[in-house]
Amino acid sequence: MYKALTGIFFLVIISSFVLAQGEKPQEWNKFYPLSLAPYKSPGPENQVPPGLIASLDNIRVNSDNTTELQNEEMVCINPTDTDNAVAVWRDFRLGYRRIGIGYTFDAGQTWVDTLLVPYPPYARQSDPVLWVDRDGTFYLSGLDLPAGDGASGISVYRSVDGGVSWSEPVWVVSNQSQYFEDKQWFGIDQTGSGGDGNIYCVWDRFAADYSATGIVCCASYDGGLTFSDPVNVSAYDFNYVQWPTVVSGPDGTVFVAW
Repeated sequence: MYKALTGIFFLVIISSFVLAQGEKPQEWNKFYPLSLAPYKSPGPENQVPPGLIASLDNIRVNSDNTTELQNEEMVCINPTDTDNAVAVWRDFRLGYRRIGIGYTFDAGQTWVDTLLVPYPPYARQSDPVLWVDRDGTFYLSGLDLPAGDGASGISVYRSVDGGVSWSEPVWVVSNQSQYFEDKQWFGIDQTGSGGDGNIYCVWDRFAADYSATGIVCCASYDGGLTFSDPVNVSAYDFNYVQWPTVVSGPDGTVFVAW
């Protein structure tokens, strides 16, 4: 059922970046990557021009009428139909964490939203991650949590109709009482290399007593129907490594950073 995660070279990057703070005036008619924007004390040169925000359409995605939190959102656009997009977020409308899903077929002008249904033994969900492949299949991953204390899990759902309906979950990992799994992230190899179509999942693995953490990774070679056993990418110790990301290079090399 499972394939061993072999033949893949992991380049592990643990970095901190120091960004130069340029004094050149900001050109507000250009888009800048956030990492290149100068951070200085508040002043007129750092303010958004009047009317810019007002000129943008602000369309509500979710239908929650409570005052509970909605956060950790992601949006993906269907490459086969760019009028179709799916959004996911962490949704507290019931008073505890669930995953909200919204979809649109008119380029974001109108949205339909619902809550993802958790599967036993889990009653709560968090940390949604969304991605889409070149064929327009959406993949949604959630961190699965019990109502009380207990082991967490990581699940993956698939949608082939633009986010309207979702498959039953496939468990990346589930119900391992010696660990607390957390903050998963995914990547799809769409490079055209020998690894094309592979799905990679990385996450933080905490000891059950939170005395140690490590970064682990597993792969799916069949479109998310099954996942390999996880392998350690980082040392598993008390250094509390967290928040990994994963991407494939042009030759199929897998890069993991945290």
